[in-house]
Amino acid sequence: MLQLDTQQDCKEAIKESLTYRFSSVAQFILLMERKSYDCRQQQDKISLYKHGTKQGTLTLSDLTQRLAEYRISPGEISRIRALILKYK
Repeated sequence: MLQLDTQQDCKEAIKESLTYRFSSVAQFILLMERKSYDCRQQQDKISLYKHGTKQGTLTLSDLTQRLAEYRISPGEISRIRALILKYK
């Protein structure tokens, strides 16, 4: 009926999730689960399922490369501390 390309939707969801800042694989999996994907981590990849069928995969090496780029700047640390103190 509806000609939806679910695998293309999965690729777009992965691309969008990679724009967020996260510091662990578990945080990335939570992002994908919020988008209604069932994530199954296997040896060297994460498989994404939706509606009971496999929609896509992401290698852990790609994800760990993205995690290695994650850095918190000193200015951001002070901004977070100020927020915590303000609403403490």
